[in-house]
Formats: sequence, structure tokens, C-alpha cells
Amino acid sequence: MTDTAAHFAADPAQGTPRWPRVRRDDAALEATDRLLAALPKVELHTHLAGNVPEWLFAETARRYGIPLDHPEQPYSFVAGMVGFLKLFDQVADTFRTPDDLYRASYESLVAERQSSRLRYREVHYSPTINPHVGYADAVTAIGEGIEAARRDHGVDGRIVVAIYRNQGPEVAERLVEEMIAHPTAHVVGLGMEADETVGPTPLFHRAYLRARDAGIRVTAHVGERGDVGEVLYAVDELKVDRLDHAYALAFDPGAAAHVADRGLHLASAWASAKVHFPRGIDNPLRTLIDSPLDISISSDDPGINRVTLDSELREAAVELELPDDYLTHQNSAQLDAAWIDDATRAEIRAEIDAALSALEPENQEQQ
Repeated sequence: MTDTAAHFAADPAQGTPRWPRVRRDDAALEATDRLLAALPKVELHTHLAGNVPEWLFAETARRYGIPLDHPEQPYSFVAGMVGFLKLFDQVADTFRTPDDLYRASYESLVAERQSSRLRYREVHYSPTINPHVGYADAVTAIGEGIEAARRDHGVDGRIVVAIYRNQGPEVAERLVEEMIAHPTAHVVGLGMEADETVGPTPLFHRAYLRARDAGIRVTAHVGERGDVGEVLYAVDELKVDRLDHAYALAFDPGAAAHVADRGLHLASAWASAKVHFPRGIDNPLRTLIDSPLDISISSDDPGINRVTLDSELREAAVELELPDDYLTHQNSAQLDAAWIDDATRAEIRAEIDAALSALEPENQEQQ
């Protein structure tokens, strides 16, 4: 047990009881699979470039003459973070027209709807790393892809416009001005991604202040690789409405309690947690789930990683020994934290409740 888990376990007043550890036999794993197959899912932490289906990336890269190490199966040989980031940039380089962005938006939502019964997703997109399509045209095209996926397949989404840390604060501030000048219903917030060590969080204070003053909700990728100072700065100075990753809180009980007291949702990703930290029950993601923090699991970059939301939730449940009740809890927590209107939230909640109610008799028959 990490220090944070021990801290919360020793003082029940710090938050809700910890989730029990569950080691699944074959029957229990089948029950988890039935739950995942039936559950309409919500996720708050994904990236457009990381979501693009492999076939679409290969097709578009071929059309633009982008050289790939493995043209037929470009996602098959991702070697560590360096290989991942190279592929991520190559995928982003295929967004050369509004139609490319439309197709990426549409096809990625449809793929996850078909593989994991996705119902709603918030996708991060960094307009400033795209030299081909301007801000307004880009978010319009992504939004049109979302609308088409909702109309054709019943899966909805919104856009979180992301500051790209590596480009510095001036670019970030201009991006916020673009957001203010070109409002659209599909853009629901501002985030921040890329390398925490290259673009320290305090550099972006003015951009976040401007966004908040304009009524834009904000989140940030912080604490992914262990810097709790980044997390606390985002909470106390940037005054974020949500956090992304924030695994560093697992190593600082006081900071974790501080964030828990603020009631902020942590949109985490098993794909990231298992890369940066040891897999299994000692992973800091399990520590945070054991704490009173409001934390969920998203797929992050399922296209490039050749995973699905269902496969990530299943693997996390097995390796972190999470009960099925947590899987349904975190799904509802993401819906609660989603930046959507109340009517849409109520509609999705009704679908989730109906799916769980229909599953109960089946589970009773299996017992």
C-alpha cells in the first residue's frame, strides 16, 4: 500500500471507503465482459490524433505521400514513447483539410461506438500544431463529424481545445483569443497537453486567466510523470475545473487530500499509467482509486495504441483488481463531470440505467 492509500485508509473521514480488491476467476471475468458489452460508456480523456483508426491513417498518409516505417500497418510497431510521439505527429500531419478532420472525428467515434458501445466522448485537439487548417475551420469540421456520428450511430462528443505546451505561452494566448472570437457549441473547454518538462505549467497562467474570464471551462494534463507541483499549480493558480492524469497525487497524501477537498474530477488513462509506472496493484492509479478522489479511466489514444475503451477497462479491472461496481461508478462519474447540457446528461444517464437494469436478471441467472 502506498503512503497515500495508507493515509486515507487510516482516516475514514478523509473520504469514501476504498474499493475492495477482486481477483477474477473465469466466471467473474465473463461477468465483467457482459457488463462492458452492455454499458453505454462515457470518456473524457482522448486525443483526436490518437483516436484515428489505423486504416484511415494509412489511407490518408498514402494520399499525401507521408513516408511511414510500416505503411500497411503503421500502428503495429510502436516502440516506447519516442515511437508513439513520432506516430502521433505523423497522424496529426494528415489533418490537411477540413474534410480530413471531419473524417477523423467521425470515424474515430464510430469505431469506438462499435467496439465499446461508446455513448459520449470529449476529445482534445491542438489547433496550433496544424499549419494546414485554421482554428475556426478545424473545430467546425470536427464538430460536423461529431454531429454526423450522433445522427448515424447514436454516439455524441465535444471538443476540448488543447494548448500545446511545447509552443510556449504566446501561442497559447493567441489560441484562447481564437476560441473567444469563434465560439461554437461543440467546443466546451480549454486543456493543455504535450511535454510537461518542456512547457512548465506556470508559463500558461495568462492564457488560463483569459479563458476563465471569458467563461471557458479549463482542464490540464499535469502530474503524469510525477511532479505534484504541476498539479497543485493547476488547481490553485490556474483554477482548473478538472484534471487530466495527475498520478503524482498518489505520492503526496496532503496534496491528494487538498485536491479531493476541491471536488475536482481526475480524468485518468490506464494506457498512460501502465507506461510510466509499474503495472499491477501497486500502480499509482489504483492508489488514487482507493482514495476519496473522483477519478475515472479513459482510453487516451486508442487508435495508435491499438486498443479500445472496453479492452482498457477490462485490463485495468484485472491488473488493478477493481470490482465491477467501480467500472459502473467511474462511468457515471465521467458523465457527472462531462461538459454537456443537463438534457443530454439526463438522456445518457437514462440509457445507462436502462442497460444496467436489463443486465441484472442475466447476472442473477448466472449465479
